[in-house]
Order: sequence, then structure tokens, then C-alpha cells
Amino acid sequence: MPLTDFKRRCGGTTPAEEPPANFTNYFYGHCKIEGGDTGCQPPLQIQTWPACQRSLGDYSFEGKPIPYRELPPIGDAQVVEIEFMFEPRIEVYTGSSTIVIFAENPDLANEALSQLRSREIGKPPATRAEELDGEPDENLTAPSDGAMEGELQCQY
Repeated sequence: MPLTDFKRRCGGTTPAEEPPANFTNYFYGHCKIEGGDTGCQPPLQIQTWPACQRSLGDYSFEGKPIPYRELPPIGDAQVVEIEFMFEPRIEVYTGSSTIVIFAENPDLANEALSQLRSREIGKPPATRAEELDGEPDENLTAPSDGAMEGELQCQY
């Protein structure tokens, strides 16, 4: 599926006491706007966040953790599937980053998960299948201490 767009967000959030949102969103594939709709979601979106700003420990409702299912790890990275009412997602917690996969169906999400590879800092993601040389990276690192619990402090 081709990379069709990407957006970088680093700015204010609501409520004001929260740190600014800080992620890059990669969009894959095209969507079709249906009659009466004002927009649509592409079939696949992958976000990358600093681990200090997005963690499994951030998800709760009325003081209780939101249920999730652990998936097989990729290298030392921890992988979970979180089922929100209308927006299921897979999150990969690795090193100092959190990778979030939103997909229109589970097969597409699992295919995206199987293609994850670590990248050098500053190197953009693959935009074509030919750029994904070799096997997926099994060397993804373990989450930083405190990252899963939401206790990792950002260094501003």
C-alpha cells in the first residue's frame, strides 16, 4: 500500500495543563468520501510518538485501566491490541518510541505490524515495498524504564 501523505503535529492540546501533542502520522492508501460525508480515513495510519507522551498507562476510564490484549513481542518491543468502541488499534512500545497502528481491518493491521523495522534517526520510512529489504526487524528494543506505566519523563 503506498504512502500517500504524512503530517507532523507538535502543538497544544486540551486541557491546557497537558504537554503538547508530539507525533508523526503516516497515511497509506486512499479513501473515498461517500455522499454526505465531509471526510474519510485512509485504510492504514501509523503514528510514531515519544514514549514519554504515549503509553499503555495513559489509558483508563473512570479510574480503571482500559482492557487490552497482549500480542507476541517483536524483538524486545511489547505489543498490545487495544479495543476502543469505534477505533481498535495496535500499539508497539519500543525504546523511546510508541508506534500506533490504525487499520480498516485486522488483516491490514497485522500485515503492517509484520513489516515494522527500526530506522536510523532522520531516515524516513519506506514509501514503496521495494524499500523493505530483508526480513522484518526482530531487534526492536524493549520499552524504556517507566514507559509502559506512563512514568517516563520527557526531556524538553
